[in-house]
Amino acid sequence: MQAMTLPLSQLFAPMLGIFAAMYLLAPTFPVARPWARVAVFVVVWLVVARYLEWRIWTTVLPASGSWYQVGWIWFCLFVELLTFTDQFILYLTFLRRTDRRSEADQHERRLRSLPDDELPSVDVFIPTYDEPFEVLEKTITGALCLGYPNFQVWVLDDGRRPWLRELCKQKGAGYLTRADNLNAKAGNINHALTKTSGDFFAIFDADFVPQRNFLMRTMGFFADPKIGIVQIPHTFYNEDPMQANLGLHRGLPDEQRFFFDSIMPARDGWDGAFCCGSNSVTRRAALRAVGDALPTQSITEDMLLTLVLLRKGYVTRYLREPLAIGLAPESLDAFFVQRQRWARGAIQTLYLADGPLGPGLGLMHRLLFFPTHWLSMGLRALAVVLVPIVFMWTGLAPVVDVTPESVFYYLFPAILALNGGNLLVRAARALSARRSGIGDYPELQDLANGARDSRQADGACVQGDAQGRCRATRKLRRGDILAIGGSDGVDGRRRGSQHHPGMADHRSSGRFTDGRLLVGREHRRALLRLHDLAAGADGTCRGAFRCR
Repeated sequence: MQAMTLPLSQLFAPMLGIFAAMYLLAPTFPVARPWARVAVFVVVWLVVARYLEWRIWTTVLPASGSWYQVGWIWFCLFVELLTFTDQFILYLTFLRRTDRRSEADQHERRLRSLPDDELPSVDVFIPTYDEPFEVLEKTITGALCLGYPNFQVWVLDDGRRPWLRELCKQKGAGYLTRADNLNAKAGNINHALTKTSGDFFAIFDADFVPQRNFLMRTMGFFADPKIGIVQIPHTFYNEDPMQANLGLHRGLPDEQRFFFDSIMPARDGWDGAFCCGSNSVTRRAALRAVGDALPTQSITEDMLLTLVLLRKGYVTRYLREPLAIGLAPESLDAFFVQRQRWARGAIQTLYLADGPLGPGLGLMHRLLFFPTHWLSMGLRALAVVLVPIVFMWTGLAPVVDVTPESVFYYLFPAILALNGGNLLVRAARALSARRSGIGDYPELQDLANGARDSRQADGACVQGDAQGRCRATRKLRRGDILAIGGSDGVDGRRRGSQHHPGMADHRSSGRFTDGRLLVGREHRRALLRLHDLAAGADGTCRGAFRCR
């Protein structure tokens, strides 16, 4: 059908129909039901197939001319097809989705009913290199206040700093270092594994502080012998560079929310979730089955570990609860260094026997771990910049026989379908623009909003030991930011944290923030002043998010 011969009503009908179906019906569409996600998948890819049929048969195959003219047209098509492949895998992933919070409730009840000596031992690793005192103190003391009876905190210091050794001694945490920094973080953890003997080990980056119930919410999953790793999302209490630079921290979720709130639950439905390093717990017996060490062939050793364990029958389970909160990259340099590392590491796996192209994986796992996102993103960005420049300078077109009418009739409906389908199949919590990624948790909203302190708590834990007991308390000071703690009980509705009605005012630069935390670049240090809620009469850090 020639789009240029159609009346306007027919020309715009596909675009308007898709807009109405995908966008206007989105709030009422039962996307939680499997049939609804299948319906979205079918509709979206029928529209895309319609576009690709036109794209290939009308704008590419009739191309003629010199080799570079035809080659340029085919190159542009290749970039487009690679992008569609990445989107197809994403939509395929979204056909399944898990929510394991009720399962975690059941496991927590079971664990709390057991005697302390029947709970498995856990080593809590905090690898660090050059993080400052202000960051490390919060993480160490938060880990020491974990509400679990059988654990030991270890600070793995690749910076070999005497002051950190002394801090660990004062706090009651273990301190480990080594003679060199071979294999960076993976080597640091591997060295610690040779010095410890826990049944499981948890990892927290130096800027991530766990809630008290982190282990109680995660350890129960290991009752299933096929579970090798339990991964928790990365949640942040500061703005990432995109939110800060665009001034959209109130209306734009942090850059990782879509991944942790939508993609990872979907991957978990295919047993394809993967370890993200921090905020994870690993079964030591599973690691022994693959050499009792993290793989070091890739700079993203966490993802490679998941692939290695998958081949031994161990699955990474994902629990979408904000059980540890940390710092997002604070500058564009740090942001892109992090993304570059992820991209390099994912592409490195293509060249490894344990990667997605190696033996021993099913088709879906190969698709899930194939780095189409990183491969297509660079080419796509290059094409977006390069194609207009090449056309304006040389007249070399990326397509042939394209009219404005055909763009409205074929291209725009495909774009609307892909983006609208993404909105529909995402979890509802990822659709709403949430500040700091914690807006769906009423218990944590108080932390983000900086609600006024009702002064119901008159003391804060300032030093803890490995059993979560507070060795010393102090009076709360005006200007402290109080954090929300983990619940000691399970009511079936609470999700990972315990609400406290009182939050301290935050004063910075001689002014209040009118109920909001200051999260601009000049206030990063202020955000680190997070302290416990009141210590109990018996000295236990009750409801403590972190113990200072």
